[in-house]
Amino acid sequence: MNAKEHKVLLSLGSNQGDRRACLLEAIERIDAEIAPLFALSSIYETASWAYEDHDYLNMTLCILSSLDSTDLMKQLLALEKDMGRIRTEGEGYQARPIDIDILLVEDVICDTELLTVPHPRMHQRRFVLEPLVEIAPDWIHEKMERSISELLEQCDDNTAVKFYEKISLHSHRG
Repeated sequence: MNAKEHKVLLSLGSNQGDRRACLLEAIERIDAEIAPLFALSSIYETASWAYEDHDYLNMTLCILSSLDSTDLMKQLLALEKDMGRIRTEGEGYQARPIDIDILLVEDVICDTELLTVPHPRMHQRRFVLEPLVEIAPDWIHEKMERSISELLEQCDDNTAVKFYEKISLHSHRG
C-alpha cells in the first residue's frame, strides 16, 4: 500500500434488473477504473428499506484509494449514472440498478454538501452492517468510537438479511 493510499469502505446495493450482474459490473469497474479492491463481502438479500419494491442485493467492499473523499464520491456517482442510476431530488428512496455509498474512510471525517463520512445512518442499517462485519469487524467508527462488530450488536434494525452468495476477491468477474 502506497503512503498516500487509504482504505475506504463502500456499500453497494441493487434492486433493478439483473441485480447480481449490476453488483458484479460495479465491482469490476470500481477495481479497473477507480481504485483497486482490497476486500469484498458476500452478497446478501434484504427487503427494500423505507419503501416497498423489489428486494435488494447488498454487499460491501474495501478499496485502496489515494483520491480525496469528495473526488472519489464524484467518480462513484459518475459510475452510478453510467450504469443507469437516475437520482431525483426530493423523491426519497427509490429503486435503482446500483447504489454506491462511501461508509468509512480510514482516519477521515468529512461533512460537505456532497458527502458525509462516516455515513450518518450506517449504524442504523443491518443490511450495511452485516456484510461490513464480514470484511472489517474491528474497524473503529471514526465518530462513534466503536467497532463495526459492536455497532452490529447494538443495531435496532430487525430487517432480515439473508445470505445470497459468496464471491471471492479473485473471481468477482464472474
